[in-house]
Amino acid sequence: MLRRVAEHRYLTTHQLQGFCFAEHASDASASRTTRRVLARLEGDGLVRALERRIGGVHAGSQATIWQLAPAGSRLVYGEEKRRRSGPPSDRFLRHQLAVADVHVLLQQHQRIEAIEQVAVEVEPASWRRYQGPTGEPRWLQPDLFAEITSSDFVDRYFIEVDLGTESLPTLLGKCEQYEQYLKSGVEQARSGGFPLVLWLFLSPERADRLKAAVRRSGRLTNSLYRYATPETITQVLAGGGV
Repeated sequence: MLRRVAEHRYLTTHQLQGFCFAEHASDASASRTTRRVLARLEGDGLVRALERRIGGVHAGSQATIWQLAPAGSRLVYGEEKRRRSGPPSDRFLRHQLAVADVHVLLQQHQRIEAIEQVAVEVEPASWRRYQGPTGEPRWLQPDLFAEITSSDFVDRYFIEVDLGTESLPTLLGKCEQYEQYLKSGVEQARSGGFPLVLWLFLSPERADRLKAAVRRSGRLTNSLYRYATPETITQVLAGGGV
């Protein structure tokens, strides 16, 4: 649980339940175990709750948000120095929790009988370094990278989680970055192919706007991108939608 909190920086009680206790016989049993373990970790000074409560992609009832306490950080990272930061903005916190929601969903995807393994990288592990057109170093910064292995296929995705806070030109600019990284050949040399780019939106209307803009651009590779909402992401990951 401490490593999961460290990985995402902030997680709700429900997300920790999904990560760590999903195999319990019932949701009620899993919920009780999650709360009991968190109470022990909090009592030991290893985690602490934020004063704010906020929702993620599946924003329902507000939930307690957990972060590592200094003692928990030392336990996870040893004596390695960690950069200090102030309280997170609401915008940053919402995005972090939304990305964690997707990670939980991807982990649940592994329960599908045909799926053999789901490997997920969270930023900064998901980031990729490459050279720009003039040789300058650049970073592609996906929210997540996922590799889903079944008996017949290996599907790989860079995942971008959008909460409607960025303009359409900004989203197209991020698509341009993926095109530049594609042209660099770095990912192909690393793994033999280039992942699909999956955009996750809260509303189908916003997904349709980006999809139409990519098609109109004339310079973006339309087949590179997939678009989903929380309600359709499982279908898209299964290859049932674009």
